[in-house]
Amino acid sequence: MVIPFDGTPSVCNNAHYQAQLKTAVAEYLDEHGMDELARRYDANIINARWLWRNCLGSHSVKVTVS
Repeated sequence: MVIPFDGTPSVCNNAHYQAQLKTAVAEYLDEHGMDELARRYDANIINARWLWRNCLGSHSVKVTVS
């Protein structure tokens, strides 16, 4: 599952911080776009790095790229 990215933190109870972060993300995206974020996301999916943080069941998963 992929969560849409709009700069809003998924877990945060500080409204001031949320507003500052959303502003900073919007400024970054206006200046740089999402290319680097997309490349990193793609690389993490391809090399299955997300499995190492969530080790439960990672030994029985096979990743095939074609």
